[in-house]
Amino acid sequence: MAVARMQKLQIFILQKRTREFLAGLQKLACFELSNTSAVAVPDRALRYQKAVDFLAALFPRPRGFIENFIQIKPVIKEAQAGMIMQKEPLLILRQLEKLQADWEAQAGLARQLQEEIARQDLYAAYGLRRARQAAKLKRVKVIFGQVPRKALAAEMPPLAQDHRKDDGDAGAGAGYFIQVVQTTENTACLQLLCLREDEAALRDSLPGLGFQEISLPLQAREYRQESLRLGRELKKTRDRQAKLKNKLRSIQAAEYAKLAVWADYLANAEQVDAYTRESSATAQTSLLTGWVPVAQKKQVLDYLEKFSDALYWREVEPDAGETPPTVLQNNLTAPLETVTALYGLPHNREFDPSPLMAPFFIVFYGLCLSDAGYGLMLLLLAGFLLWKFRVNLTRFGRKLLVLNMYCGVSTIVVGLLTGSIWGLNFELLPWPALKNFLLALKVIDPLNNPLPLLGLAVGLGMAQMLTGLTIRYILDIRELGGWPAFLKSGCWLVFLASIFSYAGAAILGWAAAARWLGYLTGLGVVFMVLTQGRHQKNPLLKLGSGLLSLYSLSGYVGDLLSYTRLFALGLVTAVMALVVNYLAALPGGLAPLGIPVGAVLMVIILIFGHTFDFLINMLGSFVHAARLQYVEYFSKFFEGGGRFFRPFSWQAKYVSLDK
Repeated sequence: MAVARMQKLQIFILQKRTREFLAGLQKLACFELSNTSAVAVPDRALRYQKAVDFLAALFPRPRGFIENFIQIKPVIKEAQAGMIMQKEPLLILRQLEKLQADWEAQAGLARQLQEEIARQDLYAAYGLRRARQAAKLKRVKVIFGQVPRKALAAEMPPLAQDHRKDDGDAGAGAGYFIQVVQTTENTACLQLLCLREDEAALRDSLPGLGFQEISLPLQAREYRQESLRLGRELKKTRDRQAKLKNKLRSIQAAEYAKLAVWADYLANAEQVDAYTRESSATAQTSLLTGWVPVAQKKQVLDYLEKFSDALYWREVEPDAGETPPTVLQNNLTAPLETVTALYGLPHNREFDPSPLMAPFFIVFYGLCLSDAGYGLMLLLLAGFLLWKFRVNLTRFGRKLLVLNMYCGVSTIVVGLLTGSIWGLNFELLPWPALKNFLLALKVIDPLNNPLPLLGLAVGLGMAQMLTGLTIRYILDIRELGGWPAFLKSGCWLVFLASIFSYAGAAILGWAAAARWLGYLTGLGVVFMVLTQGRHQKNPLLKLGSGLLSLYSLSGYVGDLLSYTRLFALGLVTAVMALVVNYLAALPGGLAPLGIPVGAVLMVIILIFGHTFDFLINMLGSFVHAARLQYVEYFSKFFEGGGRFFRPFSWQAKYVSLDK
């Protein structure tokens, strides 16, 4: 339950052995290099990456729902990858690059033809004859163009109408004539006629109307004929594309794995080469600086021993302001590190809050989801994903799925204790032994008597708040000493504990205990008033600050009320399950002409209804259980600000190696 201690090392090594050393360090994957940085991918590796990306884009794999959350890569056995690495597929790469160039040329030609066909079809709306006639006019200018149809209706003058300027009116605009040649759903094709001396004034008024001018070319063929000719060219181009695609598909099926393995290999090899160049310190030596977890220090030192004739190493202190990376060390509670990491890693001088959060988060999740049937679904789903995608999952992904398995077990327990299994009514079960067993496990009935569940949620909230304050008090003792720490946070711990105890005793009807706890709470109020203004010099200000400190109780009350969401969400899940069952039962008796339509509808409603209830409440359970940790718990003692440990290691972009 601690943040791993980190050690910074400096390694001086002969340049002629640096690349060999770094290649082995990359496989070791437990040393973070801090005096080097990532570099651009070189041309050789980039060629393979472009080829693989081209094939992946041309022949995309069907994406399943799970790929919205997990990046699925082809899985290659490590032995198979080793065989592939024995011979570089350079001839295949060259063949693929040639086919890719041909494909891109044909695709570009097809796009050009499509654009030209669209233009010729647009020109055909006006006609070549109209364009030739317009070109012959001497005194009249013809302007062809398009406007949005809504602009035509709203802003243009009446159609096919002569708009001549009045010579007696010096402020009148240019005279022109509008004719609508053709309209579509969204646009209108127009021709505007005006005297050439009025052309400039007319053009000044057109941009505001959304007018887009079109220049009709004078060509040998009619526009429609040209469009048909281009269409035949486009068909030939697509036929050539189809043949190319068949060749590319055969390469993709047979050689994709080889190209992907080499793309990953060359990119990682270049990282070794780049770090080798960057680490050069003198003409003969290289300097490598970095971090290693103390728990893995022996593993690194054993590796350094293999190069003892070519290197010298030493332990060094961090530079001023340098932050060591954070590595969390947990066993059973390691999956809870995912929740901590979403909030922020502890810095290197903090402790890891994951173990102290584990029981609260798991129980809170179970109370929110609260249905044993849904808990079983969550357990099976997380287990299946963990087994199915174990090679592609990152360490974070594996921990997250294991955490969901923990939460599934918690939900099953809560569901059995509250009598909620897919919203079933245990009294209607036809198996007496099972019915009696489930009824015996049911200790809380939140639908008929919700107060016990509400009390449990608030009680857990009190326990977590006091745990957070206890941690804060311990940290303050380490930093400030006993009495200053008690005045800062310890007194609040005792004060709130007395208030919570008094409230609990009063609710349970323990009169004697409540009376003594009331006295203790009163003494706590006096103590807080007398001590919380100690930083003030004026006695009146001391008293005023002490009284004002009691206002902080409202914040703690607000935090405590936040835990009632556990009760509310658990109740919502159970009620939604009951509603789904009720809706499914409505068409149950329908059977026209002997066809069991009602039974089919009932099954469909049950499947989709419970699936929706499960998914929406599973998401809500995680979000709200995490929120209680971040806002009400971590705020008491956790600072964060750490950074992830990123060891120099093999990075697989295209394939996952199954070891």
